[in-house]
Amino acid sequence: MSSSSLFTSLGAALQAFPSPRFSLRFSSPTVKSHPVLKAFEAELSAQLEQLKSMDEAGYLSLPWLCQAMGVVLSTHSYVEAFIPDLQHALDEGNNKWLDEYLDDSIKLLDVCIVLRDTIADIKSYHAFVQLAVHSLEKCTVGEAQLRRAKNAMAKCTEALKRKDEEFSPQGQKRSKLETCSSILRRMGEKLSVEDALKGNFFSAIYAAQITTIFICGALTAALCFKPRRPFSSMNVTGQSPWVISLSTLQQRVKEKVDKKKAKGSSALLEELDKADLSVRNLQELVERILVAKTFPLNEDKADKIGQAVESLRACADEMNDGLIPLEQQISELFRLLIASRMVLLDIYSHSSSGSGGN
Repeated sequence: MSSSSLFTSLGAALQAFPSPRFSLRFSSPTVKSHPVLKAFEAELSAQLEQLKSMDEAGYLSLPWLCQAMGVVLSTHSYVEAFIPDLQHALDEGNNKWLDEYLDDSIKLLDVCIVLRDTIADIKSYHAFVQLAVHSLEKCTVGEAQLRRAKNAMAKCTEALKRKDEEFSPQGQKRSKLETCSSILRRMGEKLSVEDALKGNFFSAIYAAQITTIFICGALTAALCFKPRRPFSSMNVTGQSPWVISLSTLQQRVKEKVDKKKAKGSSALLEELDKADLSVRNLQELVERILVAKTFPLNEDKADKIGQAVESLRACADEMNDGLIPLEQQISELFRLLIASRMVLLDIYSHSSSGSGGN
C-alpha cells in the first residue's frame, strides 16, 4: 500500500477524536499558505453550510446524521496532500502527537463498538415494532392478535431500556452512550490548539477533529433515549470560513435539542421519537380494548386499530431506512481506525529507528 493511500486511512481515522461534552476555545491556525489547505477549508465550509441549510425540523434526523457522518468521512480526503509536513515533523523528533494518538486509538475503537451496539439495540426495537404490526395486519383482529401485539410492544420498551441502563464500576447508573461520551470528553480535553500550528497537515487534521467533535457529539446525543444530560456545544472562535459555518450550525442544533427536551420528547432522534409516540398510542388503544373485552371489534374500533398500525408501520420503515446507512458508516469508521493504527505503528517504528531507536 502506498504512503498516499495509507494516509487517506490515517486521515479518516483521525476524525474520531470527538467529545460531545466539553468547552473548547481556539483561534484559527495561521498556517494557510498551502493552496490545498485553502481548498480543504472551502470544501469543509461548504459541507457544513449544506448541513445548516437543511430544514430545522430535519436536524438530528437519520438523513441529517448520515449526511453529517459523510462530512466526517470525506473531510480527511485532503490529508494525504500534507503527508510531507507530518513526515518532516516526525523527522524533527516530534513524536508526542503520534504517541497520544496510538494510545487513544484503542479507546476510539471502543467508542465505535458502543455506537454499533446502540444501533443494534434500536434495530431490535424495530424488529419488535414489526412483530406488533404483523400481529394486527389480519382482516379480523381478535383478542389473541391484540395480546401478541401488546407483548411485542412491551419488548420494544425493554429494548430501549436495555441500551440506556448500565452500571459503572462505581455502581452508578449510566447508559453505554454516557460511558462513550465520558471517554470522548476526556480525549477531547487533550486536544491542543498548538498542534494546528505545526504545519499544514496538522492544521487540516485539527479542523477535521473539531468538526468531528461536534458531529459525533450530535450523534451520541441523538441515539440516547430519554437523555439525562444537557447537550453542550463548543466555544469556537476564529476567522476561517469553516469556523463560522460550524459555530452557527452547532448553535442551531443546540436550539433544536433544547426545544425537543422542553417538549418532553423521549428521544432526540426524530425517527425514534416518532416511532415511540406511535407505539405508545397503539399500546393505549390495545389496552383499552383488552380491558373492555368487547369482541368482535366493531367497525369504529377496527378502523382505529388499522390507522394506528399504519402510522406505526410508516414510522418503522422510515427508521429502518435511515439506520442501515448510518450503521454502515460507523462500521467504515471502525475499519479505517484499524487500518490507520497499523499505518501509524509502522510510521512510529520507522521514526524510532531513524532517530536511533528512541
